[in-house]
Amino acid sequence: LRELMMSIYHTAQSLTWSLILLGFLIYVFAILFTQAVTDNLRSLEDSDAKAALVKHWGTLGRSMLSLYQATTGDGWSQLSEPLMDIGIVWLFVFLFYVTFSLLAVIGSRNIYMKIVRGHK
Repeated sequence: LRELMMSIYHTAQSLTWSLILLGFLIYVFAILFTQAVTDNLRSLEDSDAKAALVKHWGTLGRSMLSLYQATTGDGWSQLSEPLMDIGIVWLFVFLFYVTFSLLAVIGSRNIYMKIVRGHK
């Protein structure tokens, strides 16, 4: 029982730092996307494109939610389509974020598994 409790304790520490890192990553990229969208909204003439951008990327909170949804695999293709209207560069930045965050989550899971297996 003592070994199990120590495993849980060490795992919780790693999980906490992983979540803090993921939150920071989401926050930084949300600032980038929100700034890019607000800078480019005036130049767009298509009202549907504007509506889609504002829906997903119009505020910092919406951008953070959209990035969290992309990290969890919740329709990230829908989130990327409006970004093409403000430039292909932002689509590639989004794809980089999705790739990096998924690799970070997979890496965190592997670290978690090593810690759990190491304390058996």
